[in-house]
Amino acid sequence: ASVLHAPCLIALDLAATLLALFGGPNLLALAGRELLKGRLAGAPVEAFELARFNNAIAAVLFALALIAFALGWWLAGVSLAAIVALAAALAICAFCFRCLLYYQFKLNRYRLFGQ
Repeated sequence: ASVLHAPCLIALDLAATLLALFGGPNLLALAGRELLKGRLAGAPVEAFELARFNNAIAAVLFALALIAFALGWWLAGVSLAAIVALAAALAICAFCFRCLLYYQFKLNRYRLFGQ
């Protein structure tokens, strides 16, 4: 039954992501910080520019997922949302796929346009 509520959950994720993207608090990071208070002391912090890039990718994928759901393309909507979930799962395992994309983006932008 919870799978039937996927568009609602994705809409909530999109709202939280857009809030963080446009300068508001990152609600998911705040919740995680509260849950992991003792373990985060001295942990490295992600750069603001990288966090913004990651939020932009997540926002685009969540928006496309909601559009797919609205058009009745259930599998496409779930697949797009699953990409964000997979990237988050990989980040928990210490591999940031979006960081890799960001690095490639910056590298290729430098190659094409210089500084």
